[in-house]
Amino acid sequence: MTYLEFVRLQVSTRLPEDRNIRASLILLCGIFLGSGMAVCIRFLGDDFSPFQIVFIRSCVILSVLLPLMLRTGFSILKTDRPVMIFVRAVSGFAGQVFGVLAIINLPLAEAQALGFSRAFMIALLGLIFLNEEITKLRWFAIILGFVGVVVIAQPQTGLNGFALYALASAFCFSISTIMVKILVATHSRQTLMTHGALFQCLFASIPTLFVFQPPQSGDLIWFVLMGVIALCVQPINLLAYRIGDVSRLAPVDFTRLITATLLGFFIFQEVPSYIFWLGAVMIIGANLLVLRQKNAPASK
Repeated sequence: MTYLEFVRLQVSTRLPEDRNIRASLILLCGIFLGSGMAVCIRFLGDDFSPFQIVFIRSCVILSVLLPLMLRTGFSILKTDRPVMIFVRAVSGFAGQVFGVLAIINLPLAEAQALGFSRAFMIALLGLIFLNEEITKLRWFAIILGFVGVVVIAQPQTGLNGFALYALASAFCFSISTIMVKILVATHSRQTLMTHGALFQCLFASIPTLFVFQPPQSGDLIWFVLMGVIALCVQPINLLAYRIGDVSRLAPVDFTRLITATLLGFFIFQEVPSYIFWLGAVMIIGANLLVLRQKNAPASK
């Protein structure tokens, strides 16, 4: 039994029979774990470089994928689209680094809300790279989402430079998602996961050599916890979206903002302003409009 099969078995046992209810409960587990990872990163960010944090997290994920590589050989790495694989790897790595920087420097709720901008960025990039037609309502959603981003960043009072980290992370992950949409037609999930882990580990190892700080005993707890969460989050989320409808899971996914807000308040005493909530509502509304129009025919 592989690790992914083990996780799937554990989280699926004794859950309700309705697949969307099961998927929602599974996704909630992934959301809570992901929020816990953000807390780990925040505590580690005071003493360690984002590159070292990404490097260690990638090493942990790669350690689980290595048995698969040993069993299948290097055939799992074969690809007929090396340029796309490389672009996806670079954008994914940059998204990880910018995401860590956003979590370290922004309130958790703000970093999470700006991260939701990925959905309408993907819609816009899909128009450019995949020739996807966009309805008028989806254009409205894209504009609404960007207005929400502007409201949260509040450039009229001096642009929050740290917000750019979150937006850069969302943009990089949007490019990575577009690449995956193309590659998944001819590549297995295992191949894409292995390529991603290998490249991220390689990319992060180079700067880590220059900024490496040996962890103390207290830091090791956070690193180990982060690694364990990283191993669990991805298969849990994949399982949720495999058995549930995306439209039914979207409202559940937005509970990430609630968990981030609660953790930020109780652990770091962060209290979002009403301006933040106005922008967050705009971004979430834009995401829901993009989702609603996903399969709608484009207006000419």
